[in-house]
Amino acid sequence: MMARGVSVIVSSCGHDLTPSLMRAVGSQISPQGDRITVFLNRQQSTQLLQDVASTGRVAVVFSEPHSHRTVQLKSRQARLREVTPDDVPALQRYLRAMQGELGRIGLAPDFAAAMLAHRFDDLSAIEFTPAQAFDQTPGPNAGQPLREGAIPAIMATCAADGTPNVAYISQVFYVDERHVALSFQFFNKTRQNILAHPRATVLLLHPVTAQFYRLHLRYLRTETGGPVFESMKAQLAGIASHSGMASVFVLRGADVYEVLAIERLDGQPLPTAAPRCSLLGALRRGSTRLAQATTLAAALEATLQTLEQEMEIPHAMVLILDPATQRLYTVASRGYATSGVGSEIALGDGVIGVAAREGTPVRIMHMTSAYLYSQAVRSGLEDRGLLDVPACTEIPYPGLPEPHSQLAVPLRSAGRVLGVLFVESPQDLRFSFEDEDLLVTLGGQLAAAIDLMQEEPEAAAATGDGEATLTALPQGPALQVRYYPANGSVFIDNAYLIKGVAGAILWKLLRDHQRSGRSEFSNRELRLDTSLGLPDVADNLEARLLLLSRRLQEQCPKLCIEKTGRGRFRLCVGGPVELQAVA
Repeated sequence: MMARGVSVIVSSCGHDLTPSLMRAVGSQISPQGDRITVFLNRQQSTQLLQDVASTGRVAVVFSEPHSHRTVQLKSRQARLREVTPDDVPALQRYLRAMQGELGRIGLAPDFAAAMLAHRFDDLSAIEFTPAQAFDQTPGPNAGQPLREGAIPAIMATCAADGTPNVAYISQVFYVDERHVALSFQFFNKTRQNILAHPRATVLLLHPVTAQFYRLHLRYLRTETGGPVFESMKAQLAGIASHSGMASVFVLRGADVYEVLAIERLDGQPLPTAAPRCSLLGALRRGSTRLAQATTLAAALEATLQTLEQEMEIPHAMVLILDPATQRLYTVASRGYATSGVGSEIALGDGVIGVAAREGTPVRIMHMTSAYLYSQAVRSGLEDRGLLDVPACTEIPYPGLPEPHSQLAVPLRSAGRVLGVLFVESPQDLRFSFEDEDLLVTLGGQLAAAIDLMQEEPEAAAATGDGEATLTALPQGPALQVRYYPANGSVFIDNAYLIKGVAGAILWKLLRDHQRSGRSEFSNRELRLDTSLGLPDVADNLEARLLLLSRRLQEQCPKLCIEKTGRGRFRLCVGGPVELQAVA
């Protein structure tokens, strides 16, 4: 793996135990495998080269980007040497190999070229013979000595004796202008080093321009609650659930660091993206649409229309939380081959379920990379017999088969989570902080509209049920409607339609229509019918009726529900119906 030319990170440590860190632009292994050379840009690595020259200590990590298989080598006898023309073929081979590797995770060749850009006269080489080798693949066993070869995994720390250590971390979270938070998931060598000596160096790569930034940090504290911890926890859990790792790949704490200095390293970055127009106008137009909505269906349509037309987000869905079952069900969507209306997601599953459970937005910028990181941890645990998760726990991504960016925003009103507004894209880095801010604001207005529609005065229950006039129905084969009271499931002509409270509502409407010919109903009478199992608080009846109406439109056009006024609706039956309750 190392000889193939994978990602190479180099670290050292000064006499003051401050770690230094930089990415290599090339590497080479001697034919005998006993001597390793790494090449660095001199101007970007001034402190690192000084540390190697004065201490001889070095830690080098070799990592395969598409799988996160990683090995770390250490030495106390590294030395510097000049780069000669004989090294040029090795540098060229390394660039080609990295372009191939990064292409496997969706990054273009010019991104790799910008990331590894160098001038020959600015290069310096470090040579060393490895004294120690460690498995550094992300997971609880990262940092264990290698015993059976390179079985795989950018943060540098130093042990109390001055030995540098490099580790990959899953999250660097912006807290404020002076602080960042790093994810604490496993108690490993990095954690031990930080508790013994609270200095760290983190190397960041701009995801668009391939510009390097180096952060010099001082550890302050570990938070296990609060907004920073909850946001990091939600993002981590959203990814982990997709690989069946929700119970293992969890955040133990948010390590908060003071940012002592930030270095913007010289290089040849790619051009920045063109600035986007202000989103405030888009929010205003979307807010106007929502304010004009008088029904739940209109409010949902206004929201999805704003996303598509004002923000150029064609793939979106809205899900409502059922407090009784702790599941979210889709009531509206846009941009998919099938609407997905009626599909369900359990609370805590995927980015949607996690956003609802934690009550905080979950934004994932590079789905492929994050998913592979989680899978690398899972594979390592399974290989060691530490994890036995059946394949059925794998949760398919909702909507797009291969999303690269996802953003889930909880719909909150009066301190409660009513549902989730979810968007996704096949592009990496599609959703920015500004997109998140806009969706949170738009979602808050949608949630308030949902709450308001639930609280509107309703018409009194219909009267004179027994005197309803029976109308002749079109002739033809009767619809076979089968109902299972145990879970409210309804099947029409052996095809599944809906379940839960919405299924119980449809069964009531059809029975009343068959017994007395009724077609006019009210929300109030449904709320008074205890047999339907509506919750006493936040029953989301409007959403359930909308869901039922749309499922009938898609699956059974002979039956439909029409809104006839505030708190009133009509059941339209376009043919004979045979009802069967199954115990």
